[in-house]
Amino acid sequence: IGYHFDDSIYGQLYFDYGKPTDPEDRLAVAKSIEHALLQNTPEAILVLVKASPEVIRNRMKKNPHHRGVLKEKDIGNVLNWFETEFKRSLLTRKMTLDTTESTPEGTLNEFVEKLEPFLTNADRSRIMLHRTSLNPHQ
Repeated sequence: IGYHFDDSIYGQLYFDYGKPTDPEDRLAVAKSIEHALLQNTPEAILVLVKASPEVIRNRMKKNPHHRGVLKEKDIGNVLNWFETEFKRSLLTRKMTLDTTESTPEGTLNEFVEKLEPFLTNADRSRIMLHRTSLNPHQ
């Protein structure tokens, strides 16, 4: 979750490292990671999970993360930055899940639905085998 985007965005924004002028430009590192992913795991799927700034703000107040780094004043900027990096990503297998008005169960159902076109025949066979092993009388 997050992987190279979190490091690129939050590193520059809050921890003063990885800026484009630094020797370890985190966006350049992110592209190297993506090249490796494409070479070694071409079936990888990039998922952008987002919500409206108001919903994120409310969720942060209602259920604060003990080690969360996102500051309320930066929510809009960070949402835009993640969206930009998602669009610029070298990974071509992508989906977006907007959780603004969705329950966790609804988001999971949307994920499963959007995942369907990315499944290979081997994936489908493994799913059927797993289902059969869980309920052999079907």
